[in-house]
Amino acid sequence: MNYHDPSKPKQLDDRFENKVTDTTGTSVNVPTTEEVRVTTPAEVCGMGHRMKRKEDPRFIQGKGRYVDDIKLPGMLYMDIVRSPYAHAKIVSIDASAALAMDGVLAVITGKDLEAHGLH
Repeated sequence: MNYHDPSKPKQLDDRFENKVTDTTGTSVNVPTTEEVRVTTPAEVCGMGHRMKRKEDPRFIQGKGRYVDDIKLPGMLYMDIVRSPYAHAKIVSIDASAALAMDGVLAVITGKDLEAHGLH
């Protein structure tokens, strides 16, 4: 196996001979690091560099629209309440206080899901 010769400039090793193969199997010349020079910051682009995105101004100005901002007629909201205790076995749930609150249409528990084969 041919390894990089430390006496040579750090660029493509001899084993690559500045050639790569494209998807059709054709050899393509690739410029070495000596042949490619970036002289101004304006020429630098790509990975690790800032890119202007068209959506940035509206989000920066607080005018962005998020999924949570969408309101549809008759839309319902849901909240999931989980046990604060890891690996606890929930024996029962008393949903009467939640159901008595204004605007609450339903409380769905694990037992409700079991009835539909979803738990």
